[in-house]
Amino acid sequence: MGKVRQLGRIKEILKIALTTTSAHDIGIMYIVLGIISLITGSAYAALIRDQLTLNNVGAVDYYNAVSLHGIFMIFFMVMPISTGFANYLVPRMIGAHDLYWPKINALSFWILVPAVFMSIIAPLFGPINTGWYMYAPLSTDLQVNGGFGVTLVEVALMIAGVSSTLTGINFLMTILRLRKIPFFKMSLFTWSWFATSILLMVALPPLTAGLVMAFLERMWNLPFFNAALGGNPLLWQNVFWFFGHPEVYILILPAMGLVGEVLPRAVGRQIYGYKALALSSMAIAFLSVLGVWMHHMFTAIDSDVVREIAAATTMAIAIPSGVKVVNWTITFYGGKVRFSALTIGMIGFITLFLVGGITGVFFPLIPVDLAFNGTYLVLGHFHYMVFALLVGLLSGLLYYFPYFTGKWFDQELARTSMFMIVVGAFVVATGMSIDGVLGMPRRYAVVPAPVYQPFQNLVTVGGFVEGIGLLLAFGTLLYAWVRGPPVKNLDPWNSEQLIGIPDFTLRPIALPLSFGKEMDGTTPEHRHGSYFPSLLGLLLCFPPLGFMLILAGITIPGIFMVLAFIGVGMAWLYNDYFRQIKPMPGLGGFGLTKMLSSTPTGSTGALGGVENPTIQENGVEIARRAKTPVLFFIIAEIFLFGS
Repeated sequence: MGKVRQLGRIKEILKIALTTTSAHDIGIMYIVLGIISLITGSAYAALIRDQLTLNNVGAVDYYNAVSLHGIFMIFFMVMPISTGFANYLVPRMIGAHDLYWPKINALSFWILVPAVFMSIIAPLFGPINTGWYMYAPLSTDLQVNGGFGVTLVEVALMIAGVSSTLTGINFLMTILRLRKIPFFKMSLFTWSWFATSILLMVALPPLTAGLVMAFLERMWNLPFFNAALGGNPLLWQNVFWFFGHPEVYILILPAMGLVGEVLPRAVGRQIYGYKALALSSMAIAFLSVLGVWMHHMFTAIDSDVVREIAAATTMAIAIPSGVKVVNWTITFYGGKVRFSALTIGMIGFITLFLVGGITGVFFPLIPVDLAFNGTYLVLGHFHYMVFALLVGLLSGLLYYFPYFTGKWFDQELARTSMFMIVVGAFVVATGMSIDGVLGMPRRYAVVPAPVYQPFQNLVTVGGFVEGIGLLLAFGTLLYAWVRGPPVKNLDPWNSEQLIGIPDFTLRPIALPLSFGKEMDGTTPEHRHGSYFPSLLGLLLCFPPLGFMLILAGITIPGIFMVLAFIGVGMAWLYNDYFRQIKPMPGLGGFGLTKMLSSTPTGSTGALGGVENPTIQENGVEIARRAKTPVLFFIIAEIFLFGS
């Protein structure tokens, strides 16, 4: 009997997952998908450390691991988890009951599922020796990367780009149209996601365009990047890094927003400099698109003027970042600093971010950048930053865990795990930075000189400590979810009492705010949803995969995949827009002849029987509301085709 009930519960969860359009449910699914990618990316990190410490893996598998570790951690771990928090928190924080386009939100999530799956199986179909940046012509040269492995990753990142662009526009519309509070009453997490959404709309389309070009060169030999065919290999660098540096802020801005929520509640006082923190997020978004990305190309740019503009912009972006660090640090003064997991997470985030920012200040200096661009110092700087955002996301997960589950976790174990994660992160990034200063080059499958080996071993030790900390953290939360003590009130951390501000504008009526519940925690009386968003999202990979098969000579299955996607899209269109249309008046009871021969009352004009056209009462309002989303899509298209 218990097994039957369990099976029924699993079926119910799957049905909710496949049909829900609730931002609450979709946020939880994003976080689960991100955790799956975290496990996969961590496995690749272990392979990298095994090779560089014990030389057990081999060059091809090592380069596969380097490429896929970065792809999983950046595209499929941090971005989905951040988007999951946004879905779960932003509507509640602004008083909305869902996102502006709920079905598009569901579609955006389900697009990512096959992207993650294709990236997992890609090494079975060929080597992926490209790095996470998929540099062309390396990624387009079939002699270096034969088979379908790289092509599958390109398709995965293409559709992930579509998903992220739709998500960005959806959140912009949600914050602009559905918020019930003024801008400067919004939470700092909402402000950070407002800035992130702008970057998603602007930065992802060029990457998608570049991947389409690489796909076509790889499969059809079109000359975009291959100099022998008339292409330009620098084109990929321009397109990729226009996305690549804003991507750093796409990754870290949501973590900064979570710090803005968790820090004041961890120390028991309101955040210092709220407006400065809010506006600095917008300044970071603006400057990251303006010219910061070009410093990645100092070794490839011949123009000193362009280099100097990029250097100046990169230095300028340190100002809003510094504003954040100063305000976070001042927030500790006058508060009650306790040795808790949340406090360790906040101190760890600020310190990692600060050291990462200081190491990053070297790279706008053109002579220094030319010397260190290809060394491990770049990896050390980058890992300080990504470990900072990892600690920020984990702190957010700890803080909102009682809301997710209605259970408390073990504070001692959480504190121990967070301490191990922060210490391990520092050891990893510091070991990389020291090797970089000593001159160790990146992308080598073996350590090139004995002087570098001790610090590579140090990185491995730090990774082991951090990995144990992550396992302990997730083990603690899983145990608490099953057997933890229940939360006794609707404000688990006493936020309103501590700082006078509730966690959410949309107050919960019951906890937990778990999967399948309404935004306020109640159980919905009637579930409604559609399979079309999930089905079309899962099939969005079919057109590029179909073209891949067609161009490879496997024509029939390729055509079938393209037609299957078109068929499901047309079915969704018919179901939502045409099936519900009522018969035209007169075609039913009166008949077509009677309708045409009748003269409407009050009709005038030369044609007698034709009355003046009327406008629907809500037609003008619908047209007015459509202006903003159309503008956002136009902006995204400008960056897509402009690239």
